Amino acid sequence: AERIEDLRARAWGFVGNARRIRFELDGAEEAFEIALDYLRHGTGDILERAFHFEFRAALLRAQRRLAEAERMLRRALRIYHELGETHRIGRALVSLSVGYEMMGTAERSIPLLQRAVELIDLEQDPRLLWGAHHNLITALAETGRFMEAQGFFIQARPLYARFSGGHFLNRRHWVAGKIARGLGQIREAEAHLRAARQGFIALGAADDGALVSLELATLY
Repeated sequence: AERIEDLRARAWGFVGNARRIRFELDGAEEAFEIALDYLRHGTGDILERAFHFEFRAALLRAQRRLAEAERMLRRALRIYHELGETHRIGRALVSLSVGYEMMGTAERSIPLLQRAVELIDLEQDPRLLWGAHHNLITALAETGRFMEAQGFFIQARPLYARFSGGHFLNRRHWVAGKIARGLGQIREAEAHLRAARQGFIALGAADDGALVSLELATLY
């Protein structure tokens, strides 16, 4: 019976996360409260609690409650370290790094992402590994470490080839434009940024299209 309660908690955690992704933040909060209630009647499995902390942290980040999100993720990380869950440590580190980027402290995210790319299991979640590499390259470029960014960009070519369409391709062009601009390769930077801008506009991604437009304007 207690294990069933654990599974109900996890199911409601997925419901909450889906609502969070759809920006239904009040509905997500409600789902996580239900999940927590089921957890209280469950087995007390600390891994289930870590899952809950990780999901809840993503909601807190969406609500711009960044300090609370960081504390929640660190609770999850302590459990994953205790259990030797290396892949999940990597995943939580990526989430923690996103919070630092949102705080405007991208340099704090760099060592977390460097560690994450070493821990994430490619076979288990190749998209997560792509995200960790891409976020690391972006953070390096945004903090002026363009040569390092270029090195990691070259290293990540197989992952970029694996995810080569839509938003993935646009983000590849975007970060390549950032690196080229930082290295003084103006024509190459313009070509990549124009490709990213057109790609985002074609997909209806207005916010990203606007951000690339500003970067392109700065280049000009």
